[in-house]
Amino acid sequence: MCFSATASFSAAVVLTGLGATSVRMATRRQMGAGMVVLSTFPLLFGIQQAAEGFVWLGVNGVTPAWMTSIATAIFVFAAYVLWPAIGPVAGWMIEPPGRRRNLFAWMMVGGFAVAGYLAFAAIIDPKVPIIGGEWGGHLHYLNQFAYLPHIEKLYFAFAATPLLLSSSRTAVLFASVLSATFIATMLTYDIEVLPSVWCFYAALGSALVLVGLKLEGRQRRPALT
Repeated sequence: MCFSATASFSAAVVLTGLGATSVRMATRRQMGAGMVVLSTFPLLFGIQQAAEGFVWLGVNGVTPAWMTSIATAIFVFAAYVLWPAIGPVAGWMIEPPGRRRNLFAWMMVGGFAVAGYLAFAAIIDPKVPIIGGEWGGHLHYLNQFAYLPHIEKLYFAFAATPLLLSSSRTAVLFASVLSATFIATMLTYDIEVLPSVWCFYAALGSALVLVGLKLEGRQRRPALT
C-alpha cells in the first residue's frame, strides 16, 4: 500500500481471498453479469496491492530493477487505466434498459477517455516510483508528467458516479466508501501521492462488496411457505 511493503502484501492476501469468495458467490447465485464484474473488484485490488508491495521492495533496493518495472506497470495500469474504465462498465452492465443505463453508457465514454489519457501519460513518462519526505514518505508515480487541471476529479467522477447512482445496493455501498475516502485523501494528502494513498483506502473499501453481495443474496431468496 502507500505505507509499506508488509502492509501491501497483507492487504493483498486478505483481498484476494475475499475477491475469490465474492466472485464465487455472484456466480453461483446467478446475480447477473454486472454483479459478477463488480464482485471481481476485491480480487483486482488485491492484485494491485501485491504489485505495489513489490514496488516498495524495489524502491528500497530489495528486488531487481526488472521486477520493479513489472510491478510498477501492473499498479499503474490498474490505478490509471482499469478503474476509470471498469467502474462505468460495471454500472452499465448492472442496469436494466432505461434512462439510467443510457446515462451510464455516456459515462463509459468519459471513463474510457480518462483511461486513455492516463495511459498516454504512463507511456510517455514511465518514471520509476520514488519516495520523498515532502510527500510524507509515500510513493509518487509518474512524477514529471504535466496533467490537465482537475484530472483527478474527472477520474473520480467517471470511476465512481455510475456505481454511486446504481440500482444495486452493493455498488452504492462500495461507491459511498470510494467517495468518502477520495474526499478524505484530497483533504489530507498531497495530490502527488493521491494514486497510491487513495487506491489503498479504495482497496480496503472493496471488502464491502462481499458484504453487499451477501445482503442482496438474502433479499433475492424466495420466502419459505
